[in-house]
This record gives sequence, structure tokens and C-alpha cells, in this order.
Amino acid sequence: PAVICQDQLHYPQLALATAQAAQPADKWELQRNWLPWASAYTLKRGEWAFALDAHGWLPIPYARAHGTWPAISAQALFSPTAKVPDLKGHTVIIGATALGMGDIVSTPYHPSAPGVSIHADLISAAMAQQPWPAAPWAAPWWAAMLALASGAWLLRLQTLASPRTVAGLTLAIATLPIFIMFAAWPTGMRLPVWPVVLAVVGQ
Repeated sequence: PAVICQDQLHYPQLALATAQAAQPADKWELQRNWLPWASAYTLKRGEWAFALDAHGWLPIPYARAHGTWPAISAQALFSPTAKVPDLKGHTVIIGATALGMGDIVSTPYHPSAPGVSIHADLISAAMAQQPWPAAPWAAPWWAAMLALASGAWLLRLQTLASPRTVAGLTLAIATLPIFIMFAAWPTGMRLPVWPVVLAVVGQ
């Protein structure tokens, strides 16, 4: 959740608290999104932008593998002989869990990812103003449209007599989900592909 409320107090999530500290002179702005491939809301503060779903939760924009985030152990920081990279000009997140001990809460993309990598994904997307949603608010409508379009196209194949034509078009339809994913990727859209797969299997 973006904000946790308890005893009439509001506690912002770590990434939101970071935005407050980075932009102290700005105020929070909650914007409703009407584009069907966007999240339900966008929460902005200065140059930072967060995607929110219809319930006010933060979808995590997994942008890279957890192992690719540069991590420095506490042992290296206290060792006079360890080589620590220059941190000037970089945003540093200090985690409470040592990487060697592992994290007791797994994530959908990694069984032992440290929690700071999730916060790093949120902060990185917010600073770049690319808070890609886990699912657009109009995902059910996209799913219905793709399923109907795929089913109608496959029904058209029944009137074609040439086995070679039927085989070629069937192969083209089977690769349609992959094409949809790659075509929508540069725009930031995340279209559902399961309706297309189910339509192919059903036909």
C-alpha cells in the first residue's frame, strides 16, 4: 500500500517518504488516468511520479533482475582493504537485511530478493517518471476485445480450403501474443495476451 493508516496517523511507503524528502517544497498531486493502458491513478510530487491502482496500492514496476542491482555489504563498508565504488551522485538505499542472511519474504520474481531491490525499482521508476502499472485499469476490456478479435479471425479460417493457407494463418495467429507484447513494449503498454492464447486453443 502507498500509505498505511493507523491510530489516525498516516505512514507513507518508503519510496513515497523518499520523494517527500527529495521534494520538500512540493505537494502531492493525485491524478486520475483516462488512458486505457495506464494505471488508475498517478501520484506525483515534483519530478517524481508513482502509479496507483484503483485501490490506492503501488504496483511494483520490476524493471531489472534483482541480482543486477549493485549491492555493497556492510562488511565491505567497515573493511579498510575492501574496494567500495564511488557513491557520489548516486541514490543509496540502506537495507535492514544482510544479503548473506537472505530475506524471509519471497517475491513473485525471485525467491530470496532483498526488500531494498523492490524499493529501488519503485524509486527508479518514480524518478524517471515511468511508473509502468502491473495492469492497466482497462485490462478486462482489452482482454475481451483481443479474445473476440482473435476468435472472429480464427472462425474465418474455416472457409479457406487450402491446407497450406490454413496452416500458415494458424501459425501467424499462434505467434500473435508474442507480437502484441513486443509491439506494445516501447509505448509502455502492457496488453493481456492470455485471451489471444485461449482463443487459439479454443478454435
